[in-house]
Amino acid sequence: MITDGHVPSTCLLGGAMVQHAVSLKLDPCASCPCPKRDVCGGRDRSPTADLEEVIGTDPARQYINDEASARRLQRKRFAEKLKGMMAQAIKERNG
Repeated sequence: MITDGHVPSTCLLGGAMVQHAVSLKLDPCASCPCPKRDVCGGRDRSPTADLEEVIGTDPARQYINDEASARRLQRKRFAEKLKGMMAQAIKERNG
């Protein structure tokens, strides 16, 4: 990404974020939240560009979020079932 001129060599955004922005045909500098443009050497931020909004609508990212939600729900159900089993075991033990 640096050699292609998408971002300067002093970019602080991170390779994955830059690569994702470029793959979506966005200017990584326009949506970068870096407050130190004098350090990173990036172009000015565009007030209308928001990389997080675009990334949030990416189908791959949405799939990951859905999978994470499903795993959280599965862990919650497992914890509830385990709690019920423990309560029942204590109840049986105490008679």
